[in-house]
Amino acid sequence: MPPTRDKSVTSLCVSFLLVSTLFLFGPLNLYLTNIAEFRATFSQLCPFFVAAWAISFILLTSLLLTLKSSIYEKAISLCFAVGLLLWIQGNILVRRYGLLDGREIDWDAQAVSGVIDVTLWITVIIAAFFASSLCARIVRQASLALILIQLISVALLIPQGRGKPGSHNPVANEEPIFNFSNEHNVIILVLDSLQSDYFREIINENSYYKDIFKGFTYYRNTVGGYPFTHAVVSLMLTGRYYENTVPYDEFAKEVFSSDSLPKILKKAGYQVDLLKNEDLALFYVDETIASHLGSLRHLIGERIFREEGVIVEAGFLFDVTLFRYLPHTLKRKVYNNQKWFFATLCFEKFIQESPANQYVDAWRYRVDIEFIRKMAQIAKPDSDRPTFKYIHLWIPHPPPRVNEHLKYEELERSRDGYKRQTRGALNLANMLLEALRRMGVYDKTMVFVLADHGYGQRIEMGEHTPGKDANLKISPLDKMKGAAYPLLLVKPFRATGELRVSDAPVSLSDVAKTVLSELKLDGEIPGASIFSMRDSDSRSRRFLFHNNERVYIGKDYYLAPMEEYIVSGPVWQDESWHPTNRAFAHDGVKYLPPRDR
Repeated sequence: MPPTRDKSVTSLCVSFLLVSTLFLFGPLNLYLTNIAEFRATFSQLCPFFVAAWAISFILLTSLLLTLKSSIYEKAISLCFAVGLLLWIQGNILVRRYGLLDGREIDWDAQAVSGVIDVTLWITVIIAAFFASSLCARIVRQASLALILIQLISVALLIPQGRGKPGSHNPVANEEPIFNFSNEHNVIILVLDSLQSDYFREIINENSYYKDIFKGFTYYRNTVGGYPFTHAVVSLMLTGRYYENTVPYDEFAKEVFSSDSLPKILKKAGYQVDLLKNEDLALFYVDETIASHLGSLRHLIGERIFREEGVIVEAGFLFDVTLFRYLPHTLKRKVYNNQKWFFATLCFEKFIQESPANQYVDAWRYRVDIEFIRKMAQIAKPDSDRPTFKYIHLWIPHPPPRVNEHLKYEELERSRDGYKRQTRGALNLANMLLEALRRMGVYDKTMVFVLADHGYGQRIEMGEHTPGKDANLKISPLDKMKGAAYPLLLVKPFRATGELRVSDAPVSLSDVAKTVLSELKLDGEIPGASIFSMRDSDSRSRRFLFHNNERVYIGKDYYLAPMEEYIVSGPVWQDESWHPTNRAFAHDGVKYLPPRDR
């Protein structure tokens, strides 16, 4: 048995490595590299992790110190082996599993990774067990080395942390948010991810959903600008494409501060309210650009988040840490079809209307529903200024977890499951439209009901076969076309009659220009008025395809390289898609070798 002092120091070092990797270094690493994804600050989350770290550290160290010499060496070697494996898994064997935002993970594509991970873990643990005498002599120095490496790694990431997670501006006076003008209103309602062909199918099956949108035109041939939300918000409100030439924050400041739709409307005397479920960092706002920039989560009750939501985010951060640091075979258990594990345990109290078997994104659904319900109940036509409201909801973003009655339900990941959630989103939109009718301002309001992008599923333009799986293996082109196919419904001022359908070649980049054209306001905004387009027009539209990763250069970030495509016909036809063989990366334009479509 080693001397008491040596045993104590060794036990402290090994325990610190193992426990700190899971409860300090791992969470800090993930938080600092994904700070915009969190609503809570790390100082709010820190007490949970410090408490977990302290309890685990004291228990593990005490256990090691009480072991007899006959098993101490093996125990200390095994603990070090686990700490080493966690570090390797979380920092070296880091693999891409796609977005952890509700979309299905292709676990089969990582089958080889599972074999590698299992082999590594079994080999290292067996070696530590049978070579414990040798291992016990080096674990102290090796543990200190790994602790130092992780300390340096986290220290280098600290400048990257911007200090404004889930950036939001609290609204001191909420009343104007729920007020409209009795004469002039413009609303852009974003239903995140709603793919256009799902809407087409729904209105063909049930005329009720067609009747909701009296006076609207459904632009069936709309192309989005990007496959994910990040750059689409600025595209819709400024008409300008982000091409990775500068960090995104610089781009947002530049385009929102120049001739952007919010700035022009604010200058023209409008009350300008920009409201989003979360991630308000996508906007740049000062007093000349918007009256309010608000988080929907804040508007429906900061107290709820402060008292309960921080606990949920702490659980979610630990889940994501486990997902990264555990071997492939255990990641699926932690992910649990986006329900996660610890976040679900914390979440049961947070959303009391939902069943106990919940997952972390359900609070976003609650925020959307409660906000629109509140607006429908208390909205008044009392504003003494014309109003512009940009309202960005999370519903019906994957996974399908809200049914047509806006109740939480674990729906199948099939086309029918997504359609049920889509119907729920349309019913939510109808609440807002009914509020406008109740106030007598429906005719005096121009309304856009649109999506920022599609689900990324195969576009179905023919008859749908019930039960068809939305996640069947489909081609990359089919996925891209689905992501590029957002819903676009527009109701001009004083428009009446049945829902119209148009195949005019339009783009989300036309939204800002359309509003200015209708209001007869001047501004140097690219794009064309949607209302000037005819079905027979021939027009090339642009789409920049990328994954949802960010490239950090110091504290600034860019988006992943974006491949450019030109769409010259109906978005759902393969023949309409033409790659330009250009990719826009943070370090310049890359020219790609030509390839088959």
